[in-house]
Amino acid sequence: MVIVDSSEPVTLVGGADIGLDDLNIALSIAPRLVAADGGADHLLAAELVPDAIFGDLDSISEAAKTAFAPHLHRIEEQDSTDFAKVVRHVDAPLLLAVGFLGRRLDHTIAALHVAATHPNKPIVFLGSDDAVFVLKDKEVKIDTTIGIGISVLPLMPSVVSTTGLKWNLQSARLSMSGLISSSNEVAGSTVKIAAEGTVAITLPKDHLQTAIDAVLAR
Repeated sequence: MVIVDSSEPVTLVGGADIGLDDLNIALSIAPRLVAADGGADHLLAAELVPDAIFGDLDSISEAAKTAFAPHLHRIEEQDSTDFAKVVRHVDAPLLLAVGFLGRRLDHTIAALHVAATHPNKPIVFLGSDDAVFVLKDKEVKIDTTIGIGISVLPLMPSVVSTTGLKWNLQSARLSMSGLISSSNEVAGSTVKIAAEGTVAITLPKDHLQTAIDAVLAR
């Protein structure tokens, strides 16, 4: 059930570490605010009020619970993460997620899992160093800068072809127990990535808009 239905992009805030300017960067692109559980404490510290807070509310501080009481949506079930609870209750043209990468590897993998299981949701992650999005059974064109780093990381066994990279893939079978395309490099002004399966694509943080454009054009 959609609870936050927005015609504007939405910034989703999690409880992992957030860079000094990351929240401001996200809000300049996605002005609506939604928090996942303990992410509300980032908003309390920044004196920002969210449209809603979703989760089992086991990580949010008592101060944030009190300050944001009208915005709390407690969801008790434990079969999904707080990020999954947010994603299924928010509909927007773009979901820009900050505070979901880093600190704990299991939380990072769980966040990518949510994006992989909601392939039609336009989700982009902003981390301390990376902008990340998930591509499933689709082709994407990325117009970007020659020389920047890019990775194509399989979240499940996938067949991937690329053009415009220093080390291109031609119907390459990627998996976490086999070949991955980490630390690749953009060699042309336009990169094309076609995936049969599910991969995470990482770009440098300062190319966040490139990741957003790619996701919105899928």
